[in-house]
Amino acid sequence: MKRFYCTYFDRNYLVKAMALINSLAAHEKQPFELFIVCLDEFTRTLLNRLDYPFVNLIPLHEIEYQDQPLIQARGNRSLVEYYWTLTPSVILKILEKNPHIPILTYLDADLHFYSSPDPIWNELGNNSVMIHEHRFSPEQKALEAYGKYNVGLLCFRNDQRAMTVLNWWRDRCNEWCYARLEKDRYGDQLYLNQFHRFQGVTVLRHIGAGVGPWNHIQYEFSKDQNGQVFVDDYPLVFYHFHSLTFVDPELIIPSKFVTNPFTLDILSFCFIPYVDKLLKNIQKLRSIHPEFNCGISNKNMITLERMFIAHKSVRSLVERSNFPHEFIQMKGNWDCYATSQLRKCSTDGQQTTFDETLPVPTGKKQTPPDIILDQAEQAFQKGNTNIAIQMLLKITNQWPKYYLAYNDLGIIHWKSGNKKQAFEFIKHAYELNPFDSKIVKNLAKILINLQETQAANNILSHYLERFPADLDMRDLLYKVVKPVMLNLGCGRSYHRDWINIDIQSTGPDVIAHNLFLGIPYSDNSVDVVYHSHVLEHMPKQFAPDFLNDCFRVLKKGGIIRVAIPDLERIVREYLSHLENALDGDEQATNHYEWIMLELFDQTVRNQSGGAMLDYWKLNPMPAESYVYERCGREALNAVTYLRRQNISYTKSKDIFTQVMQQPNDQLLLQMARFRTSGEVHQWMYDRYSLSCLLRQAGFSDIHVCKATESKIADFSSYGLDTDETGNIRKPDSLFMEARKF
Repeated sequence: MKRFYCTYFDRNYLVKAMALINSLAAHEKQPFELFIVCLDEFTRTLLNRLDYPFVNLIPLHEIEYQDQPLIQARGNRSLVEYYWTLTPSVILKILEKNPHIPILTYLDADLHFYSSPDPIWNELGNNSVMIHEHRFSPEQKALEAYGKYNVGLLCFRNDQRAMTVLNWWRDRCNEWCYARLEKDRYGDQLYLNQFHRFQGVTVLRHIGAGVGPWNHIQYEFSKDQNGQVFVDDYPLVFYHFHSLTFVDPELIIPSKFVTNPFTLDILSFCFIPYVDKLLKNIQKLRSIHPEFNCGISNKNMITLERMFIAHKSVRSLVERSNFPHEFIQMKGNWDCYATSQLRKCSTDGQQTTFDETLPVPTGKKQTPPDIILDQAEQAFQKGNTNIAIQMLLKITNQWPKYYLAYNDLGIIHWKSGNKKQAFEFIKHAYELNPFDSKIVKNLAKILINLQETQAANNILSHYLERFPADLDMRDLLYKVVKPVMLNLGCGRSYHRDWINIDIQSTGPDVIAHNLFLGIPYSDNSVDVVYHSHVLEHMPKQFAPDFLNDCFRVLKKGGIIRVAIPDLERIVREYLSHLENALDGDEQATNHYEWIMLELFDQTVRNQSGGAMLDYWKLNPMPAESYVYERCGREALNAVTYLRRQNISYTKSKDIFTQVMQQPNDQLLLQMARFRTSGEVHQWMYDRYSLSCLLRQAGFSDIHVCKATESKIADFSSYGLDTDETGNIRKPDSLFMEARKF
């Protein structure tokens, strides 16, 4: 399915916007179109010359045309405030003028993609609007007063729910959109805090989407052998280069706000590749317009507090300027000139990174090795590596069981390139304390780097036996060994990476087994158990036994994910349509007829398909769109098949009625066989009753989640609860996850 994006900017953001455009072209593998609203004609002229094949240029006057509230707003606020005001209007106007667009994703011009945007689209699912949080680091938490959510990326489906949100947001911004905090308002951003009041709004959860200077310090950055950047072991999808400022093309301030801290990893993995591309964009623009200098010349921006990076071609010029900043030579084309804005030493490009903070005991330091460890840490942070090593060796000589010193020695030697010595030191630290999480993680990462995967598996598994709730360590384990994942009662929704089990095999990757005879796996042998629309087909009395068996086969820390028809939502729909039908609402009457079938039919039917099948034979169905909204593609495919086969509506004869009118052993046997075939619903559950069942089975961390949310690694990629387009397979479902601890 073709994807649609939009953005807007003026000449001062053109260099950054080109980086956004090129990164989207590099990583978006689906056909796509990018709408760009050009805020000045100079920008539109240059973009026309650049001639991007997938870009649709829109002049600003087309957005403003006959929009009196917007035109009026332009006259009562600053230019930047007016640009903020434009955001909802740009999105709304593009959707209104292009009704063929199913979903439009807005992007700030200073975003840059590092991997596929697929996780973003997958999380949207059937929702109408998706926003993302700033996820401020603890030290930046006070900034949440200006908005919990960031406007940098927003998704809007072209439906009524999204239009309601957009119109409300557009009206609020036209009324008030200023760069000051006032009455729960700030620019266009703080209004997003109220989006939860509307239906169909979801929040993007992927850690790698929405990384920026306000949150990056709380994450660990790494890069694999293919050049893919990771954030806390999640692929970096996009970074928001807010506040990156040019002094001139070869001199750049990563963030003009000194409260935004950095590490060398953040610079190496995110910023250096980005500014290399910015420099190429400037060269490209100057080949078209030799005097181009828009947004890339801001003199007098360097201060004592602001760190900056400089291209190595201007190193001698920077040296003659006698800046008091600490010079740090980096790999590649740029050097760093650091202030206190730069935090912690870094691997600076190693394929595997380790915990950056040297692990010192918590609490008041009273013992001599603690004091020396502190001093060694300070020496190392200042770049005095040899002094730090000598101090740590002094600890190991006098206190040979002080494992933290061996760990620090391992980190230092690894960063110095001495992998063999690093391994020996951290291995010894592990032997002294095999349950210190930092040491276990460091040793495991070294072993993975050395391709000693079985050894890494052993130490991680040993640790997790004692600390099964350590989810970070479990995620690291899953990078070493493939998790064992069961898909029980899979039907036709399965993936070959899972062990798929059903009462009858529906394909070569499905094992035939009767789950009423138990799950055919030993105790504590499975990492994930998943079943969708299975539990309701089991008698109420058997459900606890089945969930107890799920608990039995799971390892400590393992996850169970259950999807069932949501009784609560069905009942709420029923009550709503009942009230409206009584008031004479024709649409509600049609919806009421369907929701009654959804509530009862699959429980009481005596033959396959039941009254639902009779309803699907109607052409047209009275509540056709409502049925598809409730039941998803499953209903759409069934109805499409019936119509292609020209199966006309004939009401099925009810076997129960026939048996009561004319008793017949053959009909009785036919009905009995159907009632035990697995099609019938034996019971229904809501979020309270299901959570009670899970708790009684011994599960913890029980929580409701969305179809697109899961603590199962890469769950959305398996296409179990969502299809390849991101649509929810069974929208009427309740999704719940829990863990075995």
